[in-house]
Amino acid sequence: DDEDFCCKVERYLQIEKGFDDADPMYMDKLTRQFYHNREWWREHCQMYIPKALDHATRLKRVISILEKDAYLSTLMTDEVKAYFDSFLAKILRGEFEDQNDVILFIKNGENSHGLPCYLRLRGTVRTENLHQKMKTLIGPWGVGAQTGHTMLLLTCYRFNVKSQIRRCGAYDFGHYELH
Repeated sequence: DDEDFCCKVERYLQIEKGFDDADPMYMDKLTRQFYHNREWWREHCQMYIPKALDHATRLKRVISILEKDAYLSTLMTDEVKAYFDSFLAKILRGEFEDQNDVILFIKNGENSHGLPCYLRLRGTVRTENLHQKMKTLIGPWGVGAQTGHTMLLLTCYRFNVKSQIRRCGAYDFGHYELH
């Protein structure tokens, strides 16, 4: 299924975006497409955090690049080095690895190109989504404590109902204002 998915993404990029893997700039174009269209990739790809040793190796390569570059090496203060050392230790302890028994993605249909669309079940993304809705709700206006509390309760209620419908398969009883 993963191989089939990779072929679908490759075919989509070739047909719809004009990507050609024979092009010497193929990886550069692919990287730029990912950088500027992250939500598309997040919706269509199951992205996992690498295992501890692989993750640590990648970070060590980044640190090596920073240390070898003439300008970037000047930014590698003792405080930054201590931060990287601490981060590396956490990686090696496995603190950032995905849990094997936790479902992180649910297939949510396919787009018009036949590519699968996934719901991500990583907590931080949903938390940031809720915080964005709360910030938009109140905006730059000052509201009283009771009004603010009521508005936040209503936003949380709507968010939870919508999440239950989309992520947990709860019955959608058709109240448009809950979407």
